[in-house]
Amino acid sequence: MTHRLSRRLSRIAPPLFFALAVACGGPSKDEVDVENAGKMATFIEAIAAATKAGGTDCGKIADGVEAVFREHKATLSSLDGWFAEADRDEARKVRIAKLMVPRLAAVRPQLESIVACGDDPRMKAVEARLKALTAGR
Repeated sequence: MTHRLSRRLSRIAPPLFFALAVACGGPSKDEVDVENAGKMATFIEAIAAATKAGGTDCGKIADGVEAVFREHKATLSSLDGWFAEADRDEARKVRIAKLMVPRLAAVRPQLESIVACGDDPRMKAVEARLKALTAGR
């Protein structure tokens, strides 16, 4: 009898523990979105600081932004696919935008340097990396 019970438990325990872990232990999509929106806003603020430090020199701006990408490599890896997943849900996109807009509005003027350097080949590469990131690639 004990052996039978043990075998039954060994078959149902793993899925049961998995279900409990998912139900009780994992963060919700809202929590993940708040955390990831904060990470992304911090990354963009760092890019804005790099563009401000570069002034009007497109080469310096590109150097600074590339350094930000290197410094935030782990963060960017953790965001891999997050945008693509969120992009499939309109309500979620709106919620994420609302989380990020207040922080990004403050740094928008600094980010305009990237647009001003749009013809610079290195800045085109930077723009392509940013687009790829937000596409979840």
